[in-house]
Amino acid sequence: MKKLITYILLFLNLTALSQDSESTNEITSALTILNNARIAAGLDTVSISPILSKGCYSHAIYLAINKNNPLTSGMNAHKEFPELKGHSKEGEIAGKSAVIHFVKLSKAVEGWIQTFYHRVPLLQPNLKEIGIGFYEMDGYVVSLLDCISGTSGKSAKDVVFYPNENQSNVPTKMGLEIPDPVGQEGNYGFPITIYFTQWQKITNVNFKLTDNAGKEIACYVSTPEKPATYFSQWNSICAISMSPLLGDTKYFVTVTCTVNGQAYKKTYNFQTTKT
Repeated sequence: MKKLITYILLFLNLTALSQDSESTNEITSALTILNNARIAAGLDTVSISPILSKGCYSHAIYLAINKNNPLTSGMNAHKEFPELKGHSKEGEIAGKSAVIHFVKLSKAVEGWIQTFYHRVPLLQPNLKEIGIGFYEMDGYVVSLLDCISGTSGKSAKDVVFYPNENQSNVPTKMGLEIPDPVGQEGNYGFPITIYFTQWQKITNVNFKLTDNAGKEIACYVSTPEKPATYFSQWNSICAISMSPLLGDTKYFVTVTCTVNGQAYKKTYNFQTTKT
């Protein structure tokens, strides 16, 4: 009974933070997509915080109201300026802690999982609850997910692999991301991320990706020692094949590196989705 009451209260809170039933459905779908990815990575699921969601919803409205103002363009989308309409303290806080996209929420979460920089914070082992917000005005859509404020405790896993060992139905292509980790526009493969959650010192990385015929796949590799861009990569290794992965194909990953001065090696495989 207690769980049922909690669910009802949560639903009522989210309804109050939504424009209509479609918005509420988007929030529910987005949570399911995120939790399915976390389960695939061997992580606990997360719940929605109405308090954190209020800030996300406020910031989504702020961005929609000020969509034509240059102060909200680029990375400034994560800020709020007091002189602009819709400014709020909770929205300002949410903007700094959230990933932001300008598509519907379920598509946004799908897209984040298909990228590098935006994926890793969604797969933190100690992420317990999230803030989530979705707002649409005159066809302009804003989606937010606060994946920072709801962390607590120590990470239960030292390393998070995505795709994970023996994971199936893995997409074949990388999603669009700013900044672009490859550094140029192109049609690339689904990012492979290896996140060292205890912020261990990672050096001397060697990464190899092969298909089920033993053919080595050319990859662009970003490491904590040699990051692709200025953007934080959360102490993770990321490999992106220079062309899309093949559908319905088993791929094999071998990564070796030095972790806090100790030799580390991991070999595993995953299977792409049928196309």
